[in-house]
Amino acid sequence: MAAPPQPHPPAAEEGAAPAAPLPAAAPGPRPYDVAVAAAELRPVDCNLSALCDHVQAEGFGSGAFSDLVVEAMGATYRLHRLILSRSAYFRWALES
Repeated sequence: MAAPPQPHPPAAEEGAAPAAPLPAAAPGPRPYDVAVAAAELRPVDCNLSALCDHVQAEGFGSGAFSDLVVEAMGATYRLHRLILSRSAYFRWALES
């Protein structure tokens, strides 16, 4: 018949070398830190509607952070290369 499982490792025999200590865990973020970081990002990361509203108001409405100015037909347009690059024509024009 098999011996019942032991809850603790057997004691070291007398005169035997002591067991080597376990290696320390690699340093890194603690689970609490990861949860807090994820919670801080969640409102921005998961709210696509608010992001679209922000881009519309700040990017297109006021021209904030625009990186390209086009003057055409008597008007000045403060545009964004990233948005224009969605068009094959403008991507070609911006890259050449």
